[in-house]
Amino acid sequence: MTPFDIASVIAYLTHIPFVISGVVLIFTTLFFLSHRKEAFLFLSIFISTILMSNLIKWTTEIPRPEESFMAPFLDPNSFSFPSTHTANAFALACFFSWLYFKKEINYRLAGMMVLFFSIAGIIAWSRVALGAHTVFDIIAGSALGILISTTILILLGTKKK
Repeated sequence: MTPFDIASVIAYLTHIPFVISGVVLIFTTLFFLSHRKEAFLFLSIFISTILMSNLIKWTTEIPRPEESFMAPFLDPNSFSFPSTHTANAFALACFFSWLYFKKEINYRLAGMMVLFFSIAGIIAWSRVALGAHTVFDIIAGSALGILISTTILILLGTKKK
């Protein structure tokens, strides 16, 4: 299996039906396990990241790279900057790291944070490997995701029990 094949599988798994299914599954799991505040924080972060990322895309109107393996699957009128996939991946990595947060950083938290951010990094890499985005797009997407998630968690999630 080549790196391109791996990137293709990752891109396939981050299509809208899979993402929506995952969001619904995570939200309902948190909600029904009596973590209602966390469920709504999760949804707020996810939706805010999509909205802000698309607002920036429509404002900047930076086109996608011309040499793209994903060209047949992408809307030719869509824009590249920033990467919404990457923004959401890093926003949710922040959220899940916060969810595992205890008053002190321990090895379990560090391991989970490495896992969450590694998955986000792999998603970002797949976007560049397939030619859907440039490195600049994914750097901006990761910064945007971290900024939105951190802001929402500071403003709304500081009293986690």
